[in-house]
Amino acid sequence: MGIRTYYVLIAIDPLLLKIFLDEQHDRIPIALRSIVNGAEEQHFYQASIMSPACNIAIQQIINCPYRSSLKRLFLEGKALELISHSLARVVTSGDAFQKNTELQPNDMEGAMEARNILISNLENPPSLLALAKQVGTNKNKLNKGFKQIFGTSVFDYLRKHRLERARELLNIKKMSVGEAAALVGYSHQSSFTRAFKNHFGTIPTDHLH
Repeated sequence: MGIRTYYVLIAIDPLLLKIFLDEQHDRIPIALRSIVNGAEEQHFYQASIMSPACNIAIQQIINCPYRSSLKRLFLEGKALELISHSLARVVTSGDAFQKNTELQPNDMEGAMEARNILISNLENPPSLLALAKQVGTNKNKLNKGFKQIFGTSVFDYLRKHRLERARELLNIKKMSVGEAAALVGYSHQSSFTRAFKNHFGTIPTDHLH
């Protein structure tokens, strides 16, 4: 099964960025400060591990539950939330961020590898212990890595991805609710329907075409 990749791009007018950072001007990096001050040929890049707050906001943007005008209102609010989380990281010193980062790069790589394994085995995923051993770490570090990168525990992430995959199957392919539930690892349709409604606010049959 292929792994779908999503990108979220948010553009901010420099003037609006200047307003956002007005009281933090002296704390932001010099390259970004030049952009805020109107430099047109400057670029600023900062790679960092995604915080749980940013990850949750991005997941909510990707999985927006609304349509039409409500969708626009929801996405604008989440975009502002993501901007605030991201700018907060920019004005935080590197030392402070490093202090808050408990896991090493190899632990983060293990969490990403574990995620790929789960996505490839939705119907019959390994246990948490087996998954941790498979990526060369322990259960605690694996869960910490997931919470730091994805904002949730390993199997809460699995549950959400199963339900999102099931919704895709119901929307795109001609299959019954029971078939979609089985393909993502639910052996009881009633449990699947309950989990689906709790997550999306709709029942699976609403997505059948």
